[in-house]
This record gives sequence, structure tokens and C-alpha cells, in this order.
Amino acid sequence: MKINNKTFLSLCAISLLTIFMAGSLIIYILYNNFSAEVKRQLAQECEYIATALNLNGEEYLTHNFSSENRITLIASDGRVIFDNKADASSLENHLDRPEVTQAISSGSGQSTRLSDTLGEKTYYYAQLLDNGNVIRMAITTQSLFGVLVSSVWYILITCAAVLIIAALISKALTKSIVSPINNIRLDEPLENKTYDELAPLLVRIDKQNKTIADQIETISTKQNEIEYIMENMKESFIIFNREGNVLYLNRSAKLIFKEAEGCGYPALCRDGEYLKAVEKALSGKDSSFKMSMSGKTYAVSVCAVDKLDNSYALIMMMMDITQNEEAETMRREFSANVSHELKTPLASITGYAEIIENGLADKKDIPKFAGLIRKEAQRQLSLINDIIRLSNLEERSYESEKSPVDLYLLAEEAVQNLNEKAQKRKIKVSLSGESVTVNGISHVLYEIIYNLLDNAVSYSHDKNNVDMFVGKAENNKARIIVKDTGIGIPEKDMDRVFERFYRVDKSRSKETGGTGLGLSIVKHGVMIHNGSVAIKSKVEEGTTVTVEL
Repeated sequence: MKINNKTFLSLCAISLLTIFMAGSLIIYILYNNFSAEVKRQLAQECEYIATALNLNGEEYLTHNFSSENRITLIASDGRVIFDNKADASSLENHLDRPEVTQAISSGSGQSTRLSDTLGEKTYYYAQLLDNGNVIRMAITTQSLFGVLVSSVWYILITCAAVLIIAALISKALTKSIVSPINNIRLDEPLENKTYDELAPLLVRIDKQNKTIADQIETISTKQNEIEYIMENMKESFIIFNREGNVLYLNRSAKLIFKEAEGCGYPALCRDGEYLKAVEKALSGKDSSFKMSMSGKTYAVSVCAVDKLDNSYALIMMMMDITQNEEAETMRREFSANVSHELKTPLASITGYAEIIENGLADKKDIPKFAGLIRKEAQRQLSLINDIIRLSNLEERSYESEKSPVDLYLLAEEAVQNLNEKAQKRKIKVSLSGESVTVNGISHVLYEIIYNLLDNAVSYSHDKNNVDMFVGKAENNKARIIVKDTGIGIPEKDMDRVFERFYRVDKSRSKETGGTGLGLSIVKHGVMIHNGSVAIKSKVEEGTTVTVEL
């Protein structure tokens, strides 16, 4: 591991540096001590010889004395009288030597001179004699550099041995230092058994772990909240990267596009407006449009997300506005139908009134025209009343108006009110069942029953039967069944019979005075009572409508 190598090399370097500095200091101190001792012995020997010369004269040097050190006797004028290592007559004048000059002036002198090779050093000590001459002794030793040069192989061998020992010691120390660190359990730092110096670090790691855990928990909670919100949004949410590839789809988007993560935006949808919007957003411009897919209409918004590197990622929101669009379409159709339905009788009334007003009608025809005017006015009034009823059913809250209502009694009343209309066409209306009470709105329930019977009578053939049942169903709900043997409803029209102003047979509706709002009133009345309505029908065989409340 890197930490092992670094620690090992650092310890080796520190060991070598310490040994080098300690060795250098020891060598320097020992060398200086050695030099001082050599100088001291040289001075002591020189003083001894000087005393002997003062007592015995110069003959002492030639007859009674021998020494390994160089001895030179110098006259007061600098001329060399005697030298035990060289011919005195061949030596130059020594008066300018520092040690000689010092001895003549102060009684003794000393100096040190290095050789030209810097490998040797010569110490000189001079002593003034009683007769004015100077005795000088010299000793040559190796200089510090010379000692090092001459001992280089010993030094290298010693350094190699020291290096090996330092490496072994460093390896052991490294292992003892690093091993506890490598074996630290970071998830539970305070449970580790290490040396005391690591305790502050472990405490900090423990605090950092708790901080990180809290931060991760917070981030995770927020992420889960965001994911939950996005996954449960009714709106479809899609994220694209800067290349236009799909990065993410929420659950609603997957229901539309299936699995599409990772694909490019053209593969997601081929709608022209969609492609233009995405390409526009890739250039940094937002856009909105409507798109139809699989029979539904969506309001789509594509937004560019500006990033620091001037590239763009995209998000796309899709909101299902099918019901809004259908409601808007129904509103427009309703407005158009209301206008048409109101305009038709008004045109007839206006026409007949102008004929009477301008005297163009015979007196005998005036009652006929008046009857037609009354009939059209009645038709218009019925239409307006149905529109008002339907509007009330859509807009008002009836919860506070609900009370126990006997459906069988309402059915009897409806049969009685439609009896005259049925008798004119010799249609027999029969009621069966039993008394059943529901918590509801009496006049709304009456409208449901009345409109079901009125439709059955209106669309039945003459001399046929209309049967009505009111009672309890097997599931303990109240049930109303109206069955006729009339013209029936084509299968293609079954899904539209509850639409406003929708008529299966428009010519027959005109003859019967129908407004086309009867089944719409039934549908909304049943919805108010949290019920259900179902229709079964065959052309020219009849229709059965079942309502459960």
C-alpha cells in the first residue's frame, strides 16, 4: 500500500539522516580532540627539548636526542641551523614563518598548514631559547578530508550495514504504525484498539460518520419524497439529457410511452409538434403545445434547463386534458344545439304569427295556426325546463335535501301522469314490484323515473307494452327496470345516448316533442344518488334500462 511505502521510506530517510548527522558530529569532535591532543603533546615535547638545549647546548640535538617529529633549530636571523629531516644548508630562511615570528616576539608560537593535496595537515610549535635561537617542532597528520578519503571503503561498508539495519527497523516500525491504521473499522471507529496517538483521529472519524449518516438520511428522505411525488403524479414527467436521450420517465409517462429510457427523443414520439418543441428546447427555448395520442389529448410543456457549461438538459410535462377538451366540445355542441333547438320553434311561431298579423290567413285557419303556435311554444318551454333541470343537477349540491323516499309511490305517480300520452297510442304501461325506500331527493328521483317511462312510451310502437319494475335487487340495492318493445338502439349509438341533445331517431323525436335531454337528466340524477345505470337494446326488439340506487 502507498501509506506503507511512504512511511517506510520516510523512516529510512530519517534514520539515515540521523546516523549521518550523528556520525559527522562524532567524527568532527573526535578529530578535533585528536588534533588538540597532538598539539598539546607537540608543545610539551618542544618545551622539553628547549629546556634541554638551554642546559646542554646544541650538542644535545646531535648526540643525545632522536624523535619521529621534525625538529628545526632556527637562528635569530631566520637561518636554519639544524633540521633532523633535511639538510639545514639547503633550507630557506624561516624568519617569515608565523610560528617563528610569534616565538621571537612572545616566547612561543604555533601554526597549522595544509598540504597542497589537502590530504595532510602539519602542526608547528616554536619555542624561544635563552640564546635567542628558536627551536621548532612539526608533526604531520591526515586532515579531516584525508581521513575520510582514506576511510571511504570502511565508511561505505558501514553505511551499507547501517542502511540494512535501518531498513529492517523502519519496516518493523512501519508495520507497527500502519497496521493499526489499516485495520481500523471505520464504521465503528471508537471500538478499535490502537495506540493512544490515534484516539483524536478516531473520535473525529466517529463524529464525521454521524454527520455523514445524518446527511445521507436527510438526502435519502428528500430523494424518496421527490421520487414518491414524481412517481405518483397524474402528470407525465420526462427528463432528457443534452443529447436528447431519455434519462427518466415517471409512472404516468411509462403508461403512455412504455419503457423508453435511454432512447433518443425521435424514437419516443413521432408527432411533428413534439419534435419541433424538443429541438427548440435543445437550443434553449421553451415551448408549449397540445398533442393527441391513443385517443387522449395532452397539454405538453417542454422546458430547457440552463447548465453552467452552456449545454441544455430538457424536462417535459404532459397533462391529460382529455376531459377538459371533451367538456369544451360538449359545451360548444350544447350551445349550438340549444341555439338550434330554440331557434326552430321560434321560427315556426314567428312565421305563423306574421301570417295572422298580415291577414294572409283565413278566419277558419286562425285557430289552426294558433294551435301550432301554442304547440311550438309548449315545445320551447319544455326544452327550457329540461335545460334548467339539467343545469340544476350539474351545479347544485343536494346533500342537505336528501330524505327517505318511496320509489314505488313515485313510479305510480309517473305512470298516472303519462297514462293519457300512452292511451293515445294504445300503449299499455304496467308497474310491478314492491315498496322500497331510498335516502334521496324526491323530485330528482321522480325525474329519473318519469324520463325513463317517457322515453319508453315515446319510442315504442303503437299498441305495444311498457313494463316497469320497482323493488329490491339481490345486492339489497333499490332497483328500477323499464322495458319496452320499441324501435331499439343501434349498437353504434349505445355510447352516446346519454349525451345532451343526442337522438337515435331525430324524426321520431320531433314527432313526439322530445328535447334530447331526457337520458342526460337520468344520468346526472343517478350520479347524484351514487347509483348506476345500464342499457340493453336490440334494434326493432326493444330496450331495457336498469337503474340501481
